[in-house]
Amino acid sequence: MPTPVILLNIVWIGGLIVWAVWYYRREQAREKAEDEAKTAAISAKLQKQMKSYEKQYIPLPADQSAFPDYDGDGFILIDMAEAAMYHPPNDPLPVLGAKRALAAGDLVRVLMSDGHLSEDLWVEIIDKRPEDCFAGRIHAVEFVRLNRLLGREIVFHANHIREIVQSPPDGAPH
Repeated sequence: MPTPVILLNIVWIGGLIVWAVWYYRREQAREKAEDEAKTAAISAKLQKQMKSYEKQYIPLPADQSAFPDYDGDGFILIDMAEAAMYHPPNDPLPVLGAKRALAAGDLVRVLMSDGHLSEDLWVEIIDKRPEDCFAGRIHAVEFVRLNRLLGREIVFHANHIREIVQSPPDGAPH
């Protein structure tokens, strides 16, 4: 039969174990609640951002024959405004009013896809056209392999604009 001192030590150690488990579980529950609150806040922010993009979205014109296509040009332009309604980008897109205020000489960044890779193009606006379309000249490209596109004129829509920029990126071929 264990002595009262041994029993007291067993009870004391058991109490410490129960307290440690309770404390650890409480900390886990607190961290989980904080994570859920952050996720809910981020989710609410994303939903608000997605609704904002949805309100600003304007459909592309019915006649899209002037836009680059795979057959004639080997690439297409990504409709950033439509994509942002479902997956908001890390960097916010320019608002529709800013896009509509663009004029000849302004520089924008658009995203092109050749079916395999997506790459940035910096386009200088040449002319503003009806239905929120623009004519522009490719001023800079993201990678040297796209140098063949430099100086090429393309037509694009306000939805294609990813960013309004002040100057082409440093180190970009142009």
